[in-house]
Amino acid sequence: MDDSFKASRKLCEIIQPGVAAIFGPTSPISSNHVQSVSDTLHVPFMETRWDYDFKRADFSISLHPHPSVLGGAFADFVRQVGWKSLIILYQDEEGLVRLQELIRLPKTFSDVTVKHMQLTQNSEDYRPLLKEIKKSEETRIVLDCDFEKINTILYQANQLELLTDYHNYLITSIDLDKLNFEEYAHTVRSSSSSRHGDDS
Repeated sequence: MDDSFKASRKLCEIIQPGVAAIFGPTSPISSNHVQSVSDTLHVPFMETRWDYDFKRADFSISLHPHPSVLGGAFADFVRQVGWKSLIILYQDEEGLVRLQELIRLPKTFSDVTVKHMQLTQNSEDYRPLLKEIKKSEETRIVLDCDFEKINTILYQANQLELLTDYHNYLITSIDLDKLNFEEYAHTVRSSSSSRHGDDS
Protein backbone atom coordinates (compact mmCIF):
# COMPACT_ATOMS: atom_id res chain seq x y z
CA MET A 1 0.00 0.00 0.00
CA ASP A 2 2.61 2.60 1.06
CA ASP A 3 5.75 0.87 -0.20
CA SER A 4 6.53 2.34 -3.62
CA PHE A 5 9.55 0.08 -4.17
CA LYS A 6 7.52 -3.12 -3.63
CA ALA A 7 4.69 -1.77 -5.78
CA SER A 8 7.07 -1.00 -8.65
CA ARG A 9 8.78 -4.39 -8.35
CA LYS A 10 5.46 -6.24 -8.29
CA LEU A 11 4.27 -4.32 -11.32
CA CYS A 12 7.45 -5.22 -13.23
CA GLU A 13 6.84 -8.90 -12.35
CA ILE A 14 3.29 -9.01 -13.69
CA ILE A 15 3.51 -6.64 -16.66
CA GLN A 16 3.93 -8.52 -19.94
CA PRO A 17 2.96 -8.18 -23.61
CA GLY A 18 -0.81 -8.13 -23.98
CA VAL A 19 -1.51 -6.28 -20.74
CA ALA A 20 -4.11 -3.66 -21.71
CA ALA A 21 -4.20 -1.52 -18.57
CA ILE A 22 -3.13 -1.20 -14.94
CA PHE A 23 -5.73 -0.64 -12.19
CA GLY A 24 -4.94 0.94 -8.81
CA PRO A 25 -3.38 1.30 -6.28
CA THR A 26 -5.27 3.88 -4.21
CA SER A 27 -2.28 4.99 -2.12
CA PRO A 28 -0.79 8.25 -3.48
CA ILE A 29 2.77 7.05 -2.70
CA SER A 30 2.52 3.80 -4.68
CA SER A 31 0.33 5.40 -7.29
CA ASN A 32 3.00 7.88 -8.38
CA HIS A 33 5.50 5.09 -9.02
CA VAL A 34 2.97 2.97 -10.90
CA GLN A 35 2.20 6.09 -12.95
CA SER A 36 5.89 6.37 -13.93
CA VAL A 37 6.00 2.76 -15.11
CA SER A 38 2.73 3.29 -16.98
CA ASP A 39 4.10 6.36 -18.78
CA THR A 40 7.34 4.57 -19.68
CA LEU A 41 5.54 1.51 -21.09
CA HIS A 42 2.65 3.51 -22.62
CA VAL A 43 0.08 1.37 -20.77
CA PRO A 44 -3.09 3.12 -19.51
CA PHE A 45 -3.20 3.56 -15.73
CA MET A 46 -6.76 3.45 -14.38
CA GLU A 47 -7.02 5.28 -11.04
CA THR A 48 -9.92 5.07 -8.60
CA ARG A 49 -8.55 7.36 -5.88
CA TRP A 50 -9.49 10.98 -5.27
CA ASP A 51 -6.91 13.38 -6.64
CA TYR A 52 -7.12 17.18 -6.61
CA ASP A 53 -4.88 17.69 -9.67
CA PHE A 54 -6.71 18.83 -12.80
CA LYS A 55 -3.77 17.98 -15.09
CA ARG A 56 -3.30 14.26 -15.56
CA ALA A 57 -0.38 12.30 -16.97
CA ASP A 58 -0.70 11.20 -20.61
CA PHE A 59 -1.53 7.57 -19.79
CA SER A 60 -3.61 8.19 -16.66
CA ILE A 61 -7.39 7.85 -16.58
CA SER A 62 -9.19 8.72 -13.35
CA LEU A 63 -12.49 6.96 -12.67
CA HIS A 64 -13.06 9.02 -9.50
CA PRO A 65 -15.05 12.26 -9.81
CA HIS A 66 -12.88 15.32 -9.23
CA PRO A 67 -13.20 16.60 -5.62
CA SER A 68 -14.29 20.06 -6.77
CA VAL A 69 -17.15 18.53 -8.78
CA LEU A 70 -18.29 16.41 -5.82
CA GLY A 71 -17.97 19.39 -3.46
CA GLY A 72 -20.08 21.51 -5.80
CA ALA A 73 -22.72 18.77 -5.95
CA PHE A 74 -22.86 18.58 -2.12
CA ALA A 75 -23.24 22.38 -1.88
CA ASP A 76 -25.97 22.35 -4.55
CA PHE A 77 -27.80 19.63 -2.63
CA VAL A 78 -27.67 21.59 0.63
CA ARG A 79 -29.05 24.70 -1.07
CA GLN A 80 -31.71 22.71 -2.95
CA VAL A 81 -33.12 21.02 0.16
CA GLY A 82 -32.94 24.28 2.09
CA TRP A 83 -30.59 23.41 4.95
CA LYS A 84 -29.90 26.59 6.92
CA SER A 85 -27.38 25.01 9.27
CA LEU A 86 -25.24 21.88 9.34
CA ILE A 87 -22.28 20.23 11.00
CA ILE A 88 -19.51 18.67 8.93
CA LEU A 89 -17.92 15.65 10.62
CA TYR A 90 -14.61 15.09 8.86
CA GLN A 91 -11.79 12.60 9.35
CA ASP A 92 -8.73 14.51 8.14
CA GLU A 93 -7.56 17.60 6.27
CA GLU A 94 -8.24 15.93 2.93
CA GLY A 95 -11.92 15.95 3.89
CA LEU A 96 -11.81 19.71 4.40
CA VAL A 97 -10.25 20.10 0.95
CA ARG A 98 -12.98 17.93 -0.59
CA LEU A 99 -15.73 19.92 1.14
CA GLN A 100 -14.50 23.44 0.37
CA GLU A 101 -17.67 24.29 -1.55
CA LEU A 102 -19.79 23.42 1.51
CA ILE A 103 -17.52 25.28 3.91
CA ARG A 104 -17.70 28.40 1.72
CA LEU A 105 -21.52 28.45 1.62
CA PRO A 106 -21.89 31.06 4.44
CA LYS A 107 -19.71 33.48 2.42
CA THR A 108 -22.20 33.35 -0.45
CA PHE A 109 -25.40 32.79 1.52
CA SER A 110 -25.49 34.65 4.85
CA ASP A 111 -28.49 32.59 6.02
CA VAL A 112 -26.44 29.36 6.08
CA THR A 113 -24.39 28.30 9.12
CA VAL A 114 -21.69 25.65 8.75
CA LYS A 115 -19.70 24.20 11.64
CA HIS A 116 -17.05 21.52 11.30
CA MET A 117 -15.76 19.00 13.80
CA GLN A 118 -12.95 16.51 13.36
CA LEU A 119 -13.60 12.87 14.16
CA THR A 120 -11.66 11.46 17.10
CA GLN A 121 -8.20 10.34 16.01
CA ASN A 122 -6.67 7.01 17.15
CA SER A 123 -9.96 5.83 18.64
CA GLU A 124 -13.11 4.17 17.38
CA ASP A 125 -15.26 5.65 20.12
CA TYR A 126 -16.99 8.62 18.51
CA ARG A 127 -19.69 8.90 21.18
CA PRO A 128 -18.20 11.93 23.03
CA LEU A 129 -18.19 13.88 19.76
CA LEU A 130 -21.68 12.66 18.85
CA LYS A 131 -22.92 13.70 22.29
CA GLU A 132 -21.68 17.23 21.56
CA ILE A 133 -23.72 17.24 18.37
CA LYS A 134 -26.77 15.98 20.24
CA LYS A 135 -26.32 18.72 22.84
CA SER A 136 -26.11 21.33 20.07
CA GLU A 137 -29.49 20.11 18.75
CA GLU A 138 -28.19 20.24 15.18
CA THR A 139 -30.07 17.71 13.05
CA ARG A 140 -28.24 18.08 9.72
CA ILE A 141 -24.92 16.26 9.54
CA VAL A 142 -22.43 15.85 6.70
CA LEU A 143 -20.16 12.85 7.27
CA ASP A 144 -16.85 12.63 5.40
CA CYS A 145 -14.66 9.69 6.43
CA ASP A 146 -13.17 6.41 5.24
CA PHE A 147 -15.79 3.93 4.11
CA GLU A 148 -14.70 1.48 6.86
CA LYS A 149 -15.66 3.97 9.61
CA ILE A 150 -19.19 4.79 8.43
CA ASN A 151 -20.94 1.78 9.97
CA THR A 152 -19.27 2.32 13.36
CA ILE A 153 -20.23 6.00 13.41
CA LEU A 154 -23.84 5.32 12.40
CA TYR A 155 -24.10 2.52 14.96
CA GLN A 156 -22.90 4.84 17.75
CA ALA A 157 -25.12 7.68 16.48
CA ASN A 158 -28.04 5.26 16.63
CA GLN A 159 -27.19 4.41 20.25
CA LEU A 160 -27.40 8.13 21.08
CA GLU A 161 -30.70 8.57 19.20
CA LEU A 162 -29.13 10.66 16.46
CA LEU A 163 -30.77 8.58 13.72
CA THR A 164 -34.37 9.58 14.25
CA ASP A 165 -36.69 10.77 11.51
CA TYR A 166 -35.76 14.32 12.56
CA HIS A 167 -32.12 13.84 11.58
CA ASN A 168 -30.68 14.28 8.11
CA TYR A 169 -27.33 12.90 6.96
CA LEU A 170 -25.30 13.60 3.86
CA ILE A 171 -22.59 10.92 3.65
CA THR A 172 -19.96 11.79 1.08
CA SER A 173 -18.64 8.29 0.34
CA ILE A 174 -19.32 7.21 -3.24
CA ASP A 175 -19.32 3.58 -1.99
CA LEU A 176 -22.37 4.14 0.20
CA ASP A 177 -24.46 1.68 -1.79
CA LYS A 178 -22.34 -1.12 -0.31
CA LEU A 179 -23.73 -0.52 3.19
CA ASN A 180 -26.86 -2.18 4.57
CA PHE A 181 -29.12 0.42 6.20
CA GLU A 182 -31.95 -1.95 7.14
CA GLU A 183 -31.31 -1.86 10.90
CA TYR A 184 -31.29 1.93 10.88
CA ALA A 185 -34.46 2.16 8.79
CA HIS A 186 -36.20 0.03 11.43
CA THR A 187 -34.99 2.40 14.17
CA VAL A 188 -36.35 5.43 12.33
CA ARG A 189 -39.72 3.73 11.81
CA SER A 190 -39.84 2.71 15.48
CA SER A 191 -39.02 6.18 16.77
CA SER A 192 -41.60 7.68 14.41
CA SER A 193 -44.25 5.20 15.57
CA SER A 194 -43.59 5.85 19.25
CA ARG A 195 -44.02 9.60 18.72
CA HIS A 196 -47.10 9.47 16.52
CA GLY A 197 -48.76 6.35 17.90
CA ASP A 198 -48.90 2.97 16.20
CA ASP A 199 -52.27 1.28 15.58
CA SER A 200 -50.79 -1.86 14.03
